Amino acid sequence: METNPNYDVLDRNSIVSKLQEILDSKIEMDQLKNEVETLKSLFYSIHETPVVKEVTEDVETQAPVEAEMAEAASTESLPTPDNTAETATETADQQTTLTVEDRFKSLMAIYRQRRAEYQARIEAEQQENLAKKQAILAELEKLSEPSDNLGDVINQFHELQNKWKEIGQVPAQQTTDIYNKYKVYQEQFYDLIKINAALRDYDFKRNLEQKQSLIEQAKALLDVEDVVKAFQSLQNLHAQWREIGPVAKDLREEIWGTFKEITSEINHRHMEFFQKVKEAEAALTAEKDALCHIVEDIDIESLKTAKDWDEKTKQVIELNDKFQSTNPYEHRVNSKMYHRYREACDKFFEAKRIFFDKITAVYEENYAKKLKIVETAEQLKNSTEWQSTASKLQKLQQQWREIGPTPRKYSNELWEKFRAACDYFFDQRKEANREKNEIEQANKEAKLAVIEEIKAFQPSGDEETDQKVLQELQDKFAAIGHIPFRDKDKIYNMFREAINPLLKNIRIIRRTAQLNLQKDRNTLRRQYDTMRQQLATYENNMGFFHNYPKENPIIRDLERKIEALRQDIEILRNALEEQDKDNQEQN
Repeated sequence: METNPNYDVLDRNSIVSKLQEILDSKIEMDQLKNEVETLKSLFYSIHETPVVKEVTEDVETQAPVEAEMAEAASTESLPTPDNTAETATETADQQTTLTVEDRFKSLMAIYRQRRAEYQARIEAEQQENLAKKQAILAELEKLSEPSDNLGDVINQFHELQNKWKEIGQVPAQQTTDIYNKYKVYQEQFYDLIKINAALRDYDFKRNLEQKQSLIEQAKALLDVEDVVKAFQSLQNLHAQWREIGPVAKDLREEIWGTFKEITSEINHRHMEFFQKVKEAEAALTAEKDALCHIVEDIDIESLKTAKDWDEKTKQVIELNDKFQSTNPYEHRVNSKMYHRYREACDKFFEAKRIFFDKITAVYEENYAKKLKIVETAEQLKNSTEWQSTASKLQKLQQQWREIGPTPRKYSNELWEKFRAACDYFFDQRKEANREKNEIEQANKEAKLAVIEEIKAFQPSGDEETDQKVLQELQDKFAAIGHIPFRDKDKIYNMFREAINPLLKNIRIIRRTAQLNLQKDRNTLRRQYDTMRQQLATYENNMGFFHNYPKENPIIRDLERKIEALRQDIEILRNALEEQDKDNQEQN
């Protein structure tokens, strides 16, 4: 059977079928383990998207993936099936009635039973191998003692070597000790027994060739991209190395150093790989944690309108896409984070559902109110009582704005009908008032002409004459009749911007004379401080009229007083600075 298949496209049913196929194949456990664990991780990492659902969906029906994994883990305490083959047959017969998860758990129980039996068998074999190797070590110890029959001793030694190689693995905790004793007895045999040089050199040469072959195989592992596979293969090479006898004394350190150097490099790559895996998982965990915090920290109380909820929902869905992004370690991190993220999303969507349940009734009530306004507007649109009807329609428009939103499927239709009725009336009024509009347009042009005269005005230097001319221009501007309402503020502002600087200059000249700036400095300073206090009082009083229209006479009077005080304060400040400057020059 092909190992390490690409399971990315499998769904849960396909995974169960694949697991059944693998169990039925009767392959060895050491080959079976990796594929079963891969299918298990994939099975419990598959889940539905938590947030891409309608607001009316019952979010509490989606069980967290952690719950599925917890249930899977709990099956490890189930009773062991008495007969694995019979259980597999029974599972196959019940597939039509069991859920996909029940079928998967049943197959996993069969797998665990096989794994337990396999492990017990391996452990028993290893214990048996340990006893056999210990017996060989006892015989090797005897062979290290001097003997007159060197040929028989050598034959016995090689026979024991062959037996040793045929014996399989021993328990991991005994491996190092057994190997070290075996190595010592081998070296003692070659070093202490007076074997003839030719035979000893032959064994050394054969062992050297075998170890050099292992070194070449280890070098080839440096080019293997899969560092985990390379590391596992290296462990097998080390096991073979331990079974091979010693080489010549002058080569032992060199050949072991070469093999050890390659081993260190492969081990270093293996360690770096898992360090990167650990760092990647830590970074992904931090990213998932940040996404969880964003959803958890949503201020539900601040979401007052449907628009607010829709915008926030889009944000949550975008976050969900990031949370579900593909990553080699995704299923390992999600097993820790998914329940928390799912809980935060469920809380958000439950709050959204409650919100929309509450506003549905309000929306229906708003619809009834706006429908009544539309009916009233349609009754008024043919009226020729321009002023009173316009006032009524404007009040209806104000009422419309004050009424909250309506169900979306009606809102556009209602608004179009209301706007059409209002537009019809105002279009008819505009047509009836065409002659009035023409007069207002001519007045507008006349006022613009006066503004141009003001802009072209050049002061003569005679205050009284200049003030008279400017007053005549103001009177001329005021005498012109109404202009279009939409241009009223704009034209008035243009007029004030043109004439105010001229009037301000005349006033400054007049006020400079009135303020008698020849007074001593202390008197000017007291006068300056008094005006500043008066200005602060006026500005404070303005705060009480912030809800009044700007055209209110009280507001306009206060504004004029404030502006006059500011000009006087500026005049006094300049006078004080001049006096200070003169005093410094005199000193």
